[in-house]
Amino acid sequence: YKRQPDRPDCLSTVGLARAISLYMGLTKPKKYTCAESGYEIRVDSSVVEIRPHIAAFVAKNLKLSDSDIAELIWTQEKLHETFCRGRRKASIGFYPLAKIVWPLKYYAERPEEIRFTPLGSDRPMSANEILRIHPTGKKYARLLEGCPRYPLLVDSENHVLSMPPIINSKDYGEIGPGVSEILVETTGTHRETMKQTLNI
Repeated sequence: YKRQPDRPDCLSTVGLARAISLYMGLTKPKKYTCAESGYEIRVDSSVVEIRPHIAAFVAKNLKLSDSDIAELIWTQEKLHETFCRGRRKASIGFYPLAKIVWPLKYYAERPEEIRFTPLGSDRPMSANEILRIHPTGKKYARLLEGCPRYPLLVDSENHVLSMPPIINSKDYGEIGPGVSEILVETTGTHRETMKQTLNI
């Protein structure tokens, strides 16, 4: 008896269908190409003691439907809760590329200086409000407990994209049908988990 390795790529229906199709010989492995993008994320040393790593890629020529987006988000949350250990090891964010002004900055900011409209809200909130009253903020507040500063991802015009690993901005971190180019990022504390998460 050999124990089979975990297959987090099979958490999604698309990943499971791909694996079954390959096992049955119905398809051959698809080759994905990657190239240097020229996009830059500047990482400040202030995140080192909180959430030190970030990695990302840009996907282009997509044709995302409502069902595609629902599948992406479902898979994102399943990965968060299992493979990413409740977002502790890694968390995933999706962003519409067209709204981003490069380069990005990943740094830690004092909670009282953070204010943006989070996903699922119709008004700007402070960082502490998000952790105290927003459903997602309350669920993951433990990940920033005791931190004097919180991780923040902003673009070059200081638009907040997200407050990792808690929540994205509604204005700059929400993808919808018809979006053809997206930024996919992961921040975390465990580089190998982040790498595998991006590969999935």
